[in-house]
Amino acid sequence: MVRTEKRNILQVVLISVLGVVSVYANECGDHSWEWTNHCYSFLAVKKSRDDASSICRQEGGYLVVLNSKEEEDFVTEQLLRNENMFGDHEDFSYIEHEEDALLEARGRLQREYCKHLNNGTLQQSSLNVLAQNETPLESPRRALLSTPAGFFIRPSLIPRAGLGAWSFGLVPRLTVLGEYEGEALENPRDFTYCWQTESGSRPLYIDGRDEGRSNWLRYVNCARDSREKNTDTFNCRDRKFYYTTKDVQPDSELLVWYGYFNYTIWNIKSSLIN
Repeated sequence: MVRTEKRNILQVVLISVLGVVSVYANECGDHSWEWTNHCYSFLAVKKSRDDASSICRQEGGYLVVLNSKEEEDFVTEQLLRNENMFGDHEDFSYIEHEEDALLEARGRLQREYCKHLNNGTLQQSSLNVLAQNETPLESPRRALLSTPAGFFIRPSLIPRAGLGAWSFGLVPRLTVLGEYEGEALENPRDFTYCWQTESGSRPLYIDGRDEGRSNWLRYVNCARDSREKNTDTFNCRDRKFYYTTKDVQPDSELLVWYGYFNYTIWNIKSSLIN
């Protein structure tokens, strides 16, 4: 999907087997959709995150992830109107029900965690919160060294995704894995390791690209479909936290799925490679 605005930047998000491309330009093309001064169109390709980022840079742009609910709603509506652009039709309605349950669980966890975080009472709460391996900022290989006990970093099971975060033992459902750390930016140059958070009227991004300022959660890769994911995120204001959406079995990779889209609209077998 291509999103354009009045500058010279191209941004790509890979969702399912779709390449979501964002280009800044003066006006939308014939095969794109306009919304909030941006133009959207779809590029049906399957790429790794690194390959997608490379393609973006060649075009003068950057890889991004859609985090805005309004933006997702707009894309959903357009996909429903243009479902014939995809190949094999498959019923994903069961995933919609699963996602509803996950959203409810996330909402409860978010409210409880943020309340205790703000009150300084996490230690006294009944929440399952992972103890962090504290490592000073700007330490060499800080992201790797911050990996907590019970987890390790090794090559991902996702082809060409680089390193991944793995569990030694069983990690119970709704375990808060910790905060995604990095540099807070309003206008990042590269969105490959960025998460958007809530920060008033202006978007704020946590950029984990710098290994000296990020932590081990930068190694959590994107799942190839929603059924493969076992982690998700929630916000406490301008901070982003990871948690497990299901019991993570021993010797399993932590995988997150980017965005809460209604999968019935895709009408394809999701096979995103991060």
